[in-house]
Formats: sequence, C-alpha cells, structure tokens
Amino acid sequence: MKDPHFRGAGEAIYQEGVLYQKAAAEFASPQYYRTAERRFRLLVKDYPGNPRCRDALLRLGEIYTLHLNDETAAEETWKLLAKAYRYSAAALERIRKELASHRSPAEGGSLVRNIRFWTTAEYTRVSIDMDAEAQYEKGRLSNPDRIYFDISKAKLNSDLVNRVFDISNGLLKQVRVGQYKPDVVRVVLDLSGESASTVDELRDPFRIIVDLRPVSRSAAKTIPKPPATVIPPPLPKAAAPTSQGDRTLTRTLGLKIGAIVLDPGHGGRDLGTIGPGGLAEKDLVLSLALSLKKMIEGQIGAEVILTRTDDTFISLEERTAIANRHKADLFISIHANSSRNRSVSGVETYYLDFARNDADREIAARENATTTSNISDLEDLIKGIARADKSAESRELASIIQNSLYAGARKLFRSTQNRGVRSAPFIVLIGANMPSVLAEVAFISNPGDERLLTKAPNREQLAKALFSGIEAYMKTLGGNVVHNRTDNKSEQ
Repeated sequence: MKDPHFRGAGEAIYQEGVLYQKAAAEFASPQYYRTAERRFRLLVKDYPGNPRCRDALLRLGEIYTLHLNDETAAEETWKLLAKAYRYSAAALERIRKELASHRSPAEGGSLVRNIRFWTTAEYTRVSIDMDAEAQYEKGRLSNPDRIYFDISKAKLNSDLVNRVFDISNGLLKQVRVGQYKPDVVRVVLDLSGESASTVDELRDPFRIIVDLRPVSRSAAKTIPKPPATVIPPPLPKAAAPTSQGDRTLTRTLGLKIGAIVLDPGHGGRDLGTIGPGGLAEKDLVLSLALSLKKMIEGQIGAEVILTRTDDTFISLEERTAIANRHKADLFISIHANSSRNRSVSGVETYYLDFARNDADREIAARENATTTSNISDLEDLIKGIARADKSAESRELASIIQNSLYAGARKLFRSTQNRGVRSAPFIVLIGANMPSVLAEVAFISNPGDERLLTKAPNREQLAKALFSGIEAYMKTLGGNVVHNRTDNKSEQ
C-alpha cells in the first residue's frame, strides 16, 4: 500500500487479506495464512473505524482456530470482538463451537459439516452444508423410494458419523448420513410419498440444497361459511398487463394475494451493515417490518408472516423455506445498504436473476378476477412455465416497490437517488415459489441518512412507502385479497 491515507486503503488491505486466505486454502499454505493474518491485523490496528474491521476480526479468529492452532491469539481476538462490537458471551461461544466442529478432511477434500431441514406436508428443503466445494453423484432409487448423494473426496464432521435424522413428517421420513467409503460421504433421503425433487448448489459456504414437493396437490378447497351479514363483494377487476406489456399467467388466471412473507434481513449474531453512528441494519429492518406488517393487516387485510419478530439469527435458506411452507403469494426481503463512499444515498430493489454488473454482484455477495386460487398455486396449475412467470412478476413487483420507495425516501433524505431496479442472484430469493424481491431501503453508511433513521417517525414513513408499493402491485392484479387461507398460520 503506497499511500496509507488513500481513501480506500482499509478496503484494499481487507481484500488483500481475503485473497491470501483463499490462496492458503487453495494451496494448503500456512505461509499464506500468516500473510492474511498480518493484513487483517494491520487493518484492525491502523484503521480501527473501518467497517471491514469486524469481518477482519472474525476471519482472524477462524485462521487462529482452524489453521494456525493458536488458541491464545484466538481468545484475544474474541475479546477484542466483544469489546469493539458488543458480541455477547453466548454469541462468541456459538462461534467457538461452530469452528471447533470443523475437523480437517482428507487432503484436497471437503468436510460435510451439517445437515439441516425444513419440512411440512407440502414442502421440504434439505441443506447439506460443507466447508468447500465438492463433486458428487446423485440418484433416485425405488423400493423404498429414496434419493442419495455420494460426495467424493469428503469426510464427515464427527458429530454426523452414522447419524439418522428422524423426521417422519410431510414428504420425508428421515435423512441418513454415513462415511460410505474412506473418501466418500453418502447422504440418503428416505421419502414418504410421491414427490418431485430439485437440486441446487449455493456457495460461500458450499451447500447442496434439495427441494421436495408433492407430484400433485389436491385442488379441494374449504368453502368458507357465509358471514352473518352478507356484504356484497366488490366487482372483480381484470388484472392489468405488467409495465412491460406482458400478460403473465398470473394475470391471465386472475390470481390474487392472500399471504405475504416479510423478511427483515440479518438478526442475532449477523448484524448486517453498521452505520458510522452505530445503527445496525438488523435493528432498522426489523422495525420497518413490524410497522409494515401492521399496515398490511390493518389496511389491506392480507395475512402477513414475518421470518423473525425479534433479534434472532435465521439462515438464508430457512427464510425462503418459511415462505414456501406458508404458501405465501409474495416474499419481500428488507435490507439497508452500505457504501465505502459515505456520501452515497439512495434506494434500489432487486429481483432474482444473474447480476448484470460488478456492483450488483458485490451487493449480492453481502447479502426467488373472481378466482380463489393464489399465486402460490401457480406451479400446480401450469408447471411448465411457472419459473418464467414468477420472474416476470418479481420484476414487476420490484419496479412498483422501487417507484414507491423512492417517492417516500426523497421526502426524508435530501440527496437520495433512484438507483433503479436491479437483478442479482441473492441466496435468500433462490427457491422461492412466489414473486420475490429484496429492497435496499437506504444507505446507513451515509451519516445524515443514518441520523434520520434513528427517529421512529422517519422509519414509519419509510415503511409507508413500502406499503404503498405493495398495495399498488396488488391493484394491478385486480385488487382483491383471498381470505380463505386457513392452512397458514403465523410463523412466529
């Protein structure tokens, strides 16, 4: 670093450390780990106010624990993390246990760290968590019906050896895990009914994601009892085309909104971004989601499910699973943005697609007229084109929310910019069965914007802007709300 006073010096030092850490893992080089350690320590020592310092400390703790076997240095790092960023003893202990569970696999191989699952009668997701990317074979066998994965050059976390996860619910009986061969891990999903499966891969860290859905779903609906006082329903309106002129299948079939999942990002040990004055993204977006829930339920009448209602850590995969489990019709993930340039101010809204530029990829790395059918039923109605339809509706939802969000933000923030609708492969949107977007409501790295967002009335105004966008989108579908969703209950 030729100029230590260069505005981006801290970020450059951090990225250099990350590169050396990745190179150390790739080439099994202790020397590279030592170089990464020096870069992260330099950042923490010479640039203590840099927003990357927290991540640097977490990476230092990982390097000391897993690669340099220096427990003394690791403990000093955890103490500094607790003091500087208010990590609780419980949060630090959780980090220690997670790192301790990583035992080294065979040379050049990977470690199967954990098996996680979320399941109901009509949807199941299984995540095979690993510490590095791996090659695997998959197949489906009958008598009994099961799906298997043979993961090459892999070892099992000691806690998983010969484990059987007894589920006995929905589509999945159990998950069995074993060291099939000295360098092959086998994971078997024993199924309990006819189902269709999809397999995806997520990275950083590497995970194999298996989604199961029933082959067919009963179309029977519970006929609601007529109310004591019969109020004539509003006349149904035909759905308008999207702003692109598309008449999607959702609009052609007249599908409506019955349930909305709001996802306040981050939570628990995952603070999200932190403003220069100390405002944590996780706290801001939870406040917005709670206000938005009240508005939707009180003024529109749709059912609202929150992925979290308090300061709880929820994994990205679980957030999507919650939306699918409740057969939601919209999924809206709420976040706040950050920039190394503290003067940046603005709002942007994302839908799931490949990122179109480096900036979008960077953000994605830090963070899917009278009918009583719902949008969540779409895959059962016309499975062949459901994915394209969902993408078109997600883009439309993002466009409408973005316009409303900008209109509200410009009343609060003097220099706010309309940063537009963007696409990126956000993990939290992957696998969602309904139109889904991620809204970046503000840059809390901007000191002025951060100060305004510490005040409750300003947060309420931002929540109203989100509400107006959701309401406007629903009106393009005809405006009616489906109320006969007795199968869905609040998540929390």
